[in-house]
Amino acid sequence: MDVVSWNSLLSGYARLGQMRRARGVFEEIPNKTIVSWTAMISGYTRIGCYADALDIFRQMQVLGIEADEISIVSVLPACAQLGALEVGKWIHMYSDKKRLLLYLCLQCPD
Repeated sequence: MDVVSWNSLLSGYARLGQMRRARGVFEEIPNKTIVSWTAMISGYTRIGCYADALDIFRQMQVLGIEADEISIVSVLPACAQLGALEVGKWIHMYSDKKRLLLYLCLQCPD
């Protein structure tokens, strides 16, 4: 399969909250892209597995994968829910340095 097919399968499982299956697919992807990593972060955050979301984000950083706006927005709720202030501060500094989130409007619901 090509990376688009892998990422489609991974994203589908993650959207359904089937993170064990998503993780299995993720581990099989030969050339993971930022889409692969973000699907995992988002999926874990969506089902309330915040520590797993942060773990995937850290793995991504260790491997030198550059975060983008979507991966940043996906991991921030995990930081908030875990009270991971230092990680949140680091993400904020990283976002500023890389000029991410400049054009993204983050708004709390009324």
